[in-house]
Formats: sequence, structure tokens, C-alpha cells
Amino acid sequence: MGIEKYQNFLVYFSVSEAKPIYKLSRNKVDAILNEIGEVKKAEQTLFYYPQMIKNNIQQFIEYKQNIDLQNSTTKDILISFYNSTDILVTLNGLILNILTSFRCYIDNVSHMISEQFGDKSDIQVFFRETQKRLFDSDFSYRFMARYRNYVQHSGLPINDIVTDEGQLKYFDRYSSILIVNKSELLKYDGWGPVKRDFDQLVENIDVFGIIVQFSKAIELLTKSMFEYIVENKTYNYQYLLSQYKNTKEKSHNNDVALITKDILSEYTVNVFPTKFLENVVIFMKYI
Repeated sequence: MGIEKYQNFLVYFSVSEAKPIYKLSRNKVDAILNEIGEVKKAEQTLFYYPQMIKNNIQQFIEYKQNIDLQNSTTKDILISFYNSTDILVTLNGLILNILTSFRCYIDNVSHMISEQFGDKSDIQVFFRETQKRLFDSDFSYRFMARYRNYVQHSGLPINDIVTDEGQLKYFDRYSSILIVNKSELLKYDGWGPVKRDFDQLVENIDVFGIIVQFSKAIELLTKSMFEYIVENKTYNYQYLLSQYKNTKEKSHNNDVALITKDILSEYTVNVFPTKFLENVVIFMKYI
């Protein structure tokens, strides 16, 4: 007999043969599949936008590393090289990409939550509270949040590149420092509470380190959102997962599947959604 006899069963596979673990009601199966569909939709937004930010930051880092590798040990030649129009334009464009993708991330996650769960839902409240905690606790996050507004309304991301002579004795060449002037930033009046941070900053602010630290803040925000949605919006799936965990020894860590079928008894393969869940295979079609 085929796997159809195990419809609505949680099973594991041993040498291509299905072995039953636990049977669920049809209502429970429908609820689980509905939750998986909702999490999948949320995952698309929560994955794509942070990945775009990550890619943009990586391109920025690699470009800076590339121009540093082309350095001369002759300072006069190096200063001329750094201040070429092409390099300044490219660096400013790369930073602008990071800031734009950051704004898109925040706006689109908020929109996704409002559409799927409601603007006053607990998930939307959690998203806003998590942003606030990051803003209050992480300088790179709050700087970048206001820096984006500065760039949109007031000035370029960086206005100079200078040499870091401290690197010369270690690497036998100079490296670049990407500068935005504090005095220029303060001409903009939209910094809000971030303005207090400027008391601790030097005139020539090196934005490279801030951007690298900011990437970690985005990872933390994304991880927090994934975990909250999975823990609070997948009650039926968590029930299924508990059955799987309770019988994990029995499955010998083989692939585990929930067997369902459509009216034509056709089976398709899909994977449980998100890296925070167990890697469980699901054959899902409605009866």
C-alpha cells in the first residue's frame, strides 16, 4: 500500500517506506497548514528585505576593501586617488543603497503585519517595541535611522576620504577613512534624541564602523521578529512539533512528514517555513 493510508498522519520515512508516528484530526491538519501559509507569507518580507540590506552592506565593504588594496604607500598619490570623483560618487551611492533598503525594510514589514495580523495586533506592537529598544540601546541603529533622513533632506552620506596612517606600519600601506563632518550633520535639524550622541563624536566621523555595527542590529531585529511570529502565531504547528520531538528517537532522525492529499490524491513536496523551525518535510494538498 502507498502513503495514502497514512492521510493526516505524522510519519517518518525508513528506506522510502512511511512509518506512522501520530494521527491528527482533519481540523488540526487544516489549522497547521493555515499557520504555515501565514508564516510563509511573513517570511518572504522578513527574509528579502534584510537580505537586501546585507547584500548592500557587503558590496559597500568589498568596495572599500578594494580601493584600500589599490593603495600606494606614497601619501600624496594616495590622497589624490581617494578624492577622485568616481570613488566618492560610488561610495555615496553604496551608502544610499543601504539607507534606502533599511527604510524599505521597516515600511514593508509594518505593512505586511498590518495586512496579515492587523495594525493593532500584538505582532505590530512587538515590532515597534523592538525597534524602540534597538534605537535606545544601539547607537549604530539610531544613527542610521536619522542618517537616512539627513541624506534624503540635507546632504551626501560622506563628504571626504582621508588616510589612516596607523595601518601603515602593520600592512605596509595606508587605508581609507570615510568621513562625514559633524558640523555638516548638525546643520540638519531632524536628529532628535540622536543629537545628544554628537557630544561624544569627533568632527570627522568614520561611518564605516557604524555601518558594520548596524548590520548586526538588523540581524537582531529580524531574528526577534521571526522568533516572535513562530512562537506566538503557530500554536497548532507547535503542537505538531511537540509530537515530532516526543517521537524523535522513534524516527531515528529520518525525514518526517505530515501526509495530506487533494481530491485527486496527488502529492507535492513543500518544506516547513523558516530556519527557526525543525527541517520537516510536508506533503500538503487539501482533501
